[in-house]
Formats: sequence, C-alpha cells, structure tokens
Amino acid sequence: MHIFDCDRTLESLLSPEITSLIAQIHEFKGRQDYLLNAKDEVLDALVEVSREKSVMASNRIDGVSTPDYRFRDLFDEDAEPRDDDEQAICAYRECFTHVLANYGTMQPTPDSILGLHKMLFAHLPSGGGERKTYKEFASRLDGIVNERASKSDRIRNVIAAAQGAITKREIVEKRPDISVITVSVALKRLCDEGFICKTGNGRNAAYVRIE
Repeated sequence: MHIFDCDRTLESLLSPEITSLIAQIHEFKGRQDYLLNAKDEVLDALVEVSREKSVMASNRIDGVSTPDYRFRDLFDEDAEPRDDDEQAICAYRECFTHVLANYGTMQPTPDSILGLHKMLFAHLPSGGGERKTYKEFASRLDGIVNERASKSDRIRNVIAAAQGAITKREIVEKRPDISVITVSVALKRLCDEGFICKTGNGRNAAYVRIE
C-alpha cells in the first residue's frame, strides 16, 4: 500500500521549472481569453455585414430594387414598407434573422421549411400580390412533401402552411385523396398533441396552429 506525504510531494513538485511552466500556462490562457473576446467582436461585425449582404442579394435575385438608404432603414427596422418590393425586403430580413438565431436547433423538415415560407408570406399582400418565386417554391415543396409523407403528416403540413385559421373543409379541398374521417382523426390527434387548437363549433369550427 502506498503512503503519500502530501507536504513533501507538493514541495517536490513546486520546483522552479514547474512553477515557471505553470506561470506561462496562466499567461497564455489570459492571452487566449483576450483573443477570443476580440474575435467575438470581429465575428459579430462580420455576421451583421453578411446578414445585410445576404438579404440584399436575395432580393436582387428576385428582382427587388430600392434605394440604398431605404434598404438600410428597412433592414434596421427604422421604416415601414411602402410597396411590394419593400415588403419583400422585410420578409427576407425576418427569415434570415430567424435562421441565424435558430440554426443550431433547426432541422430541414417540411414543417421548418413551410414555417419559413409562411414567414415570407406574412409580409406580402394577401390580394394576389405574392411573387412568382414564392408560388413556385410552394408548389415544388408541396409536391415533394406529399410524395413522401404519410396522410397525417400531409394534413399537418397543410395546417403549418396555412395563413391563420383553417377549416376541415379547406383541408379536404387541399387533400382530396384523404377522406373526411381520416382528416377528423388527424385533427383530433394534433389537438391532443398541442400542435393546433380548435376555435368555434359546427360549421364555424376552425383550427389554428399553436406557435
């Protein structure tokens, strides 16, 4: 059995050489913290620049144009959009900000993609002013999702993409290959899961996604 004399062991370890190495490690650790803090400031600045340039580039691809001073005001949320182009800028800004804040936990699922799509539409006029790019995206995504998803997931996706409340009849119209009974069962399960809540009764009944 080994017997340790802590006092003697400690004294033998605190040689000038080891003490010097400990001091150097402490010094380097302090420098590392300084560099990390300095890089954080640089990184924050780079992230902000990339966010602005990404939003600007995305809008140019979609044919959106606005004076630089108006873009800056809209990007910084210092102004309200005046037309469709400026509403599109706000939509891209919100989506990019959302992705940047949640990229660590976001998954490339139909729900998350349709959620971003819904965020885009929230900033666009409801009277047929949606841009062609968004319509094509919705159509293609809808086809991919419905080809692979179960009936329950397809119903969930319809609700996730809806703007506000949606009725059972509207869901059946969007998914005519799914029976009314199947839709009813799926809606009840989604209510039980806390994904949606029911408002109204009878013909006035509708379902709203719980954010």
